[in-house]
Amino acid sequence: MSERGKVKIEYLRENIRQHDILYYVNDNPTISDREYDLLMQQLRDLEEKFPELVTPDSPTQRVGGKVTKKFTAIAHKSPMLSLDNTYNVDDLRDFHDRVVRGLGKFSSENIEYFVELKFDGLAVALIYENGVFLQGATRGNGKEGEDITANLKTIKSIPLNLSIKDKKEFEFLEVRGEVFMPRESFFELNKIREANGEAPFANPRNAAAGSLRLLDPSVTASRKLDIFIYGMGSIESVNFKTHSEIQAKLQNLGFKLNKNHYTCGNFQEILPYIEKWKAEKEKLEYDIDGLVIKVNSLAYQNKLGETSKFPRWAVAYKYEAERTKTVVKNIVCQVGRTGAITPVAVLKPVLISGSTVSRATLHNENEIKRKDIRIGDKVVIEKAGEIIPQVVSVIKSEKEKRGVPFKMPSLCPECQGKLSRHGGETVLRCINYKCSAQVKERLLHFASRNAMDIEHFGPSVIEQLVDKGWVKDFSDLYTLNSKDLAQLERMAERSAQNILDAIEKSKNAPFEKVLFALGIDEVGEGVARLLIKNYQTLDNLIYAAEKSQRTRFLGFLVKILNFNKPDKKFTKSQSLREVARFLADFMYPLDKEKKDSYVDLEEIKDIGVNIARSLRVFFSQDSNLDEIRKLNELGLQMSSTQRTHPRPLEDKNFTFTGSLESITREKAKEKIFVLGGKVTAAISKNTDFLVVGNTPGTKYNKAKELGIKILTEKEFKEILD
Repeated sequence: MSERGKVKIEYLRENIRQHDILYYVNDNPTISDREYDLLMQQLRDLEEKFPELVTPDSPTQRVGGKVTKKFTAIAHKSPMLSLDNTYNVDDLRDFHDRVVRGLGKFSSENIEYFVELKFDGLAVALIYENGVFLQGATRGNGKEGEDITANLKTIKSIPLNLSIKDKKEFEFLEVRGEVFMPRESFFELNKIREANGEAPFANPRNAAAGSLRLLDPSVTASRKLDIFIYGMGSIESVNFKTHSEIQAKLQNLGFKLNKNHYTCGNFQEILPYIEKWKAEKEKLEYDIDGLVIKVNSLAYQNKLGETSKFPRWAVAYKYEAERTKTVVKNIVCQVGRTGAITPVAVLKPVLISGSTVSRATLHNENEIKRKDIRIGDKVVIEKAGEIIPQVVSVIKSEKEKRGVPFKMPSLCPECQGKLSRHGGETVLRCINYKCSAQVKERLLHFASRNAMDIEHFGPSVIEQLVDKGWVKDFSDLYTLNSKDLAQLERMAERSAQNILDAIEKSKNAPFEKVLFALGIDEVGEGVARLLIKNYQTLDNLIYAAEKSQRTRFLGFLVKILNFNKPDKKFTKSQSLREVARFLADFMYPLDKEKKDSYVDLEEIKDIGVNIARSLRVFFSQDSNLDEIRKLNELGLQMSSTQRTHPRPLEDKNFTFTGSLESITREKAKEKIFVLGGKVTAAISKNTDFLVVGNTPGTKYNKAKELGIKILTEKEFKEILD
């Protein structure tokens, strides 16, 4: 080993670290990109020559290229709590009053607060030992998070080695921050995804969170993530008096902090910053959704303490959903996967909540009439979080002449086929099942995450495949080859293979996903699980739908013939139904194996008239049965392989409010279903339990009014276990 080589390696590493701080943290580079790349290349060459000198904190080790199979759990040394939310100054003043009362004789009204921006990203904890970055994790459930060290190393604003003169000063250090994706990187990423036929991310936060959970760090590195450090979680051997002192120290250590933070001498000084960033937040290069207000004194923080969810010394002030004005240039109609015709307003482009909006849903014909929306109208639109922009109201003026009232089309705007309404529905539907717009939407649903979860198979790819006539049904997907996909626009060889691999992988999707993926009207994920619970196989379900259809037909026949049993004490309708079922059982007998466990479709609790009708209609069409046969031959799962579980939650109704930290809602729903319960979106007198996560909504107050049992996330998990 050359001593000279060792010295050169250390010199290069330290030089590169300083340039990383200047470029990624201070935004003040002193050398060109070319000069920086030459330094990195020299370091790589030397480390290749002396591999025994390679260390985990070397700048060359940011992307190791190792694909992680799964994320392990890391326990936080101190809890990573969420923040309670306020949405107006009165609520914020209540927070201040609680702080004053909590401190009692220790304080006066003039409490010093530290105010900073609330970044819309993903909270993480970074652990350093003797100044070297050791480990990083997500917030998780607050007590433990996912080990995403390899992915965090790809973020160049995270120092791998701290600028510490005395290593003993920080033998152990845990800092916390928010990983985010700058808007420019977000827009660039979505362009690439759409070009590759992948679904775009809804917003920068989702993109950042998804990127940090990728199994391949090299892909994470390409996403151009960034971070702002906002505090220390756990620290040994160092004492601070205020949060602002911690911020100054973090800056000196080489961490990237946001420059927009303020120390306020009293409550009143906070208010101008609320108005300032409400007006200026869209000028930032990243998304924020409010401000964070913290008591600056660490002694006061310790005195105030925390609840099981939130610190009592900090709160988030969140901005309400933004509204803005624009003009309706046109009203067009879109065709959904079930043929539903949805009117959409084409707007004069306007910036709102960090993105340019040019379209807004109008829901249905009744909604247009209720709000009296016409082409040419000036309107107020709203966009809250990930919600699709909506027209709130029309700005009417007696001076300006308005356009004529909008009328829904009489023919399908895509295939020119007939439109009709089911029963008393307000929704118009195209009844041509082969309508290309419906085919595209059905394929998009089939490939979606909660259905067959076919990655990389987005709208752009689907549109090209349908327009070329290569894919007309679900089964056609499984006959595609790389030669076909290579002919699509902007389709690289690797992208084509990724799609084919994802399609092949989808054959292993469980039966409940397949049933949901078929896109049967009224059959959502919950209904699909309920049907599987009662029928186990698709053959059994098809038989049930056929028998229901025959029973219904015989019921009409009996009614026409006025065939009634006067000796039985039933109403006329009950007698007719009984006779119809008797005839159906006699004319269409069940196999002995099915008879003991079989239940009529109409007798299943929560399978209403509309769901039963949809199943009868879907399975009565030969084209659908033929498609199911093809999918079965291709190897898709058409029966339940679930083992029998105890069902302690049989017939119990659960509703959720707020965000869960230790388990996703999707996973929670699955566990409830396995244990015999069910989940409803709305709360009612039939709800047995309300599970409350962070930042609960109005369901919480309604549950208290109705006397419904309220479960914390911990209590809920105890029930599941």
